Amino acid sequence: MDKVKDRETPAKSAERLSFVEPMYARTVQRLPQDDAWAYEVKFDGYRALAGSDSTGVTLWSRHGNVFTDQFPQLADACEHLPRDTLLDGEIVAFKDGRISFNLLHHRSSAQAIIFYAFDMIIHRARNLIRVPLENRREILAEVLAELKPKTPLICLSEIIGASPAQLIPLAKEFGFDGIIAKRKDSYYEVGKRSGAWVKYNVR
Repeated sequence: MDKVKDRETPAKSAERLSFVEPMYARTVQRLPQDDAWAYEVKFDGYRALAGSDSTGVTLWSRHGNVFTDQFPQLADACEHLPRDTLLDGEIVAFKDGRISFNLLHHRSSAQAIIFYAFDMIIHRARNLIRVPLENRREILAEVLAELKPKTPLICLSEIIGASPAQLIPLAKEFGFDGIIAKRKDSYYEVGKRSGAWVKYNVR
């Protein structure tokens, strides 16, 4: 049984999680500004899915390439995730407190490599793609709060309570790639760029 296609019946724990093409953000020239939207920073890293099941941990790129072996410390950290759980997020490298995309190609020079999770697609074999973003984020925050004492390498990409006008200069100052805005009521649209998520680039 496919854990992504089946929305009603939890998959058996003996099955291995499979790759899900992530949901994408549409590029915009102006960010929406009302209470229907939630804002996050756009990290300059590798988009990745992190899955944990009874057979172990798998890290996938946005195109479905397995790169678990390239990030062994993150794979070890993901062992603490609940079984049959799939996260969406970004792998980010830091040096001297700043993000550096180039360090992902030269990982031995990075001081820290962290997985910032911003969505949860599957939780304990429950498919969440038809659950609104606000509720998916609540589940994600609870899971990562439980993980925090066990590993510092999996972090929550926080929702930022500020206006786009305030966020854009901060993103530039701290070296982020841009700002992502997501409709709070949006479902997880596998492989789509529907406009329920939008991105504003600052570079």
